[in-house]
Amino acid sequence: MKTKINSTMKETMKKAILVLFASISLMSCKKDDDKGSVAVKMTDGPFPYEFVVEANLTVAKVELRNKDTGDYVVVHDHNATVNIAQYRNGATVEIANQEIPNGTYDKVKVTISGAEVKLNNNQSYQAEFAGNQTIEVPIYPELTVDNAGEDQLLLDVDLSDSFSFSGNFMGWITSVAQITGISNFTADIRASNLSQTGSISGTVISANGPVANAEVSVTYDYTGDGTPDQVVAVTDANGSFKIIGLPQGNYTVKVQTENNLTTENCSVSVSHQTNVNVVLP
Repeated sequence: MKTKINSTMKETMKKAILVLFASISLMSCKKDDDKGSVAVKMTDGPFPYEFVVEANLTVAKVELRNKDTGDYVVVHDHNATVNIAQYRNGATVEIANQEIPNGTYDKVKVTISGAEVKLNNNQSYQAEFAGNQTIEVPIYPELTVDNAGEDQLLLDVDLSDSFSFSGNFMGWITSVAQITGISNFTADIRASNLSQTGSISGTVISANGPVANAEVSVTYDYTGDGTPDQVVAVTDANGSFKIIGLPQGNYTVKVQTENNLTTENCSVSVSHQTNVNVVLP
């Protein structure tokens, strides 16, 4: 059972993801007639940033599934450790660049060989799991690689849903001293074709000015399975946030702080940034 965390912790947790655990972006450029180049990038989602100074994820392998053949193509095949906590609000890091055959890719498989958090009290904890952990998720919209242009795949890992902490607390963590370890790690990943998506950005303010560490979530059934999907970000010191890789559609935006919950509605279109500025009561 996962440990319940407050909204500030969730913000910290989610924004440290690496695409996989930060977000992974795949870009295909013009090369051979039958191949395109794919760049793998990473970004993060909310995480308890007030307590965590590093959230290091080691990615051992990234594979894409060709929709027509069912075969998997390897785009990354060595241990790469990324401090996801450095990549928030749409920032990404490239971990690989690989040519792959032209085609439509509908799933991505990510293998993780290690996960670690370092706290601001100088304590470090390694997540324990047998062998490597492999996560396979669908890509929405699907990624089409060809030699005619550039395509990008984003892998966004929600660290707040990936890490569970153990410690001396009941429900809410209010002090770093309460954390004594990692009770569970199961990667939570979202994958999307960046070239066929848009983004939502904005600021959260109150009567006292910009609101930092507010949890901003957007909800939409972007997989088309009838179940609303949620993507979360956390505002920075200036009250700003940005969520990338969102398929076209209508979204519900929720902004939550310790004392407030505000809801807004907006629409997202391909290659467009939608601005949502929220004033808390």
